[in-house]
Formats: sequence, C-alpha cells, structure tokens
Amino acid sequence: MSVIIGCSSTPSIEDVSTKSGSTDDLEIREIRTTVKNNILVVQVSIFDDGQKDLGSYRFDWMNEQEVSLHLEAWKPLPSTPGEIIKLQGIAPSPEATKFRFDLSSVD
Repeated sequence: MSVIIGCSSTPSIEDVSTKSGSTDDLEIREIRTTVKNNILVVQVSIFDDGQKDLGSYRFDWMNEQEVSLHLEAWKPLPSTPGEIIKLQGIAPSPEATKFRFDLSSVD
C-alpha cells in the first residue's frame, strides 16, 4: 500500500492502512501527510468508541519502490474510549517517501 506525497495531502485511508484483530471499536478518521525539510511526516486521527483501550499501532516506512526501509515496533495506542487520538509518525530518512499505518488490537 502506498501514497503519493506532495507538499501536503490527505491520502485514502484504505490505501495506506491495515487493521487486524478486533479493531471494530477503532475508526481511523483521517490520515494527513506533509513533507518538512525533506522528511515525510504523517498525522493519523483515530476515534475509539470501545469500552477498553487495547490497541497498538506502527508505521512501515518505504522507499519510492515500496520496499520497506524501517518497520517500527508496535506501540500502545494512547487511548481513552470515546475520544479522538492524534498520532504522528516521522520518516527515518528522506528516502522514506511512502508508508503504511498498521492498527491492531489485543484479543
């Protein structure tokens, strides 16, 4: 999955994200991208309408040919049910021009 990056864009959520586990309570509302000083910056907004906060996320940073350059470790989703969570990812290098956002829940 990939996204075309300009100065600032709003990529299709389906094109740049994956969900696994019981993530029905976690809704990705928006993914925005920008490039600052030749580095890709991604902002993700997630709404948690569930009763528990057991999600985790990671970014997979890729080059123009969609070869993974850096797959981040899973991080706990800083969530409070009923709130919008805003996350930011910063590419590890200028070569990382594409990304995938992975969202998972602990079953």
